[in-house]
Amino acid sequence: MNVFKMSKTRNVLSKVMMLLVVLVTTVLCIRVNAETIEYPFRKGEEALLNAPTWQGASEQAAGDTWQYLESNIDTPMDFTNVTAVAIEIKMVSGNPGLMFGIRNYGDRYGTYGGGKPFYLVKEDGQVTEITNMYDSINLGDGFKGMLVLPMSSMSWVGWASPNKSLSIIQGVFIETNAVYNWNFALQIGEIGYYVGDFQNGGEFTKIKDLSEELKESSYYNGLGTKTPLTFPELVKPQKAYPFENELQNSPIWYGDSAGASADTWQFLESMFTATDLSSAYAIAVEIKAVQGNPGFTFGIENGGNRYGTYIDGQKLYLVSKDGSVK
Repeated sequence: MNVFKMSKTRNVLSKVMMLLVVLVTTVLCIRVNAETIEYPFRKGEEALLNAPTWQGASEQAAGDTWQYLESNIDTPMDFTNVTAVAIEIKMVSGNPGLMFGIRNYGDRYGTYGGGKPFYLVKEDGQVTEITNMYDSINLGDGFKGMLVLPMSSMSWVGWASPNKSLSIIQGVFIETNAVYNWNFALQIGEIGYYVGDFQNGGEFTKIKDLSEELKESSYYNGLGTKTPLTFPELVKPQKAYPFENELQNSPIWYGDSAGASADTWQFLESMFTATDLSSAYAIAVEIKAVQGNPGFTFGIENGGNRYGTYIDGQKLYLVSKDGSVK
């Protein structure tokens, strides 16, 4: 929540003004690992939040007809030290053989070849090892979770250019031929990567975040036949509500009973122990509008200096008890 940006020169803040919460190929091998890992994407109802649905061709093609989808990451980046790519995904229907990989301009680094290990991770952290064949892998009808693509299991496409490089990667791709795979649908969500073994303490970093936007312009479905890519209505994830006892022992502040003919400032401070907020990201205050809908200036105070909502157009947030954010 970007409610206030704290200046590093404001080291000790002693007061807070009342503040609104400104706040079709065959899988060669399937092996289920006994241990589980920490699942890095959202789970349950919030899984695949704001993720589009990609549909395959409605019927089999008579000749080579490539179905292709790109999901570009938030910022192109260097993948030379990446150990594995992680994609949040759901097979809505069907079990096609799909090529996956990452893209460096016109060159692709992906699941080419056969017999290499790739991994499916469910939301409960259970890991299943699968292998590729004919450049493709099958996720299984109804699979929902994370696809892990080890960099060591992938390779450059045969026609890659001499300038191919992992130093600038723009996104991930999915591709399949409608001669062999059609009448399927999948959702592709957020994207991340691991440095180190994802099953043994590897560090995860998210590089495509769909929590605030649909990012329609970051997808491309073309080449050969352009099949439907549909987007849901934007939904923002719920946040864990941090206050436990609803306004317990809190006072009620009343505004003036009548309007004033000249400037008459109504001011309230709620004090707390002097605290260093130079590294704080946001201020959260539990509050209830009992009556009326006045316009307030909110903020924090250091001595006689105030840091608050003095710039128009900045984002503030309201968080309900159920965790929904407005």
